[in-house]
Amino acid sequence: MIRSGPVVVTLDANRNPIVAGFGAGARAQLFGYFIRADWAWGIEDNYLLPRIFYLSFSLDF
Repeated sequence: MIRSGPVVVTLDANRNPIVAGFGAGARAQLFGYFIRADWAWGIEDNYLLPRIFYLSFSLDF
């Protein structure tokens, strides 16, 4: 527990501040919109995290 004036910070777990990830994705342009789809896995404390699917639509990359 860290106290500094009215602020109290409690750490549940001490983790390595460096995280990484890897994945694959596709990019396309449809009707003027850019579409991105990605599958990604994170790596934290030498453990492979569950994959996450990202889908985004935008007007610019």
